[in-house]
Amino acid sequence: MRLLAKPFLWLLTSAIPVFIAACYGAPMEGGEAEKSVAGRVLSALTGSGISGIRVSCMVPGAEGPEVYDQAYSEGADGEFLLWTSEYSPCETLLFEDVDGAENGAFQTLEMDYVDTGEDVTAELVE
Repeated sequence: MRLLAKPFLWLLTSAIPVFIAACYGAPMEGGEAEKSVAGRVLSALTGSGISGIRVSCMVPGAEGPEVYDQAYSEGADGEFLLWTSEYSPCETLLFEDVDGAENGAFQTLEMDYVDTGEDVTAELVE
């Protein structure tokens, strides 16, 4: 019995990684690394945070700019968090007031985005 146990355990431990790779795919190095884009949306008049503003990360597409990720500003500080890719970096951030007059009526703002590692501050005009 012991004579069969060692080869059986060796076969089992060798087959498990192959089985996992067959089910889930082999691990890839150099995959698409994601980065976050964080910031705040403020009122240009009062300097206070605005919640409910849709923030879009725009990337180049075949037929013009396309949305890579969207988020909504939240809380009294108007904070937002977007995700972008190393291979599809945000070129433009688009700020749109989509909740109507609920938190005030603000004009749409489109700003060029350059990743400096710092949080983005957008001031919207009413």
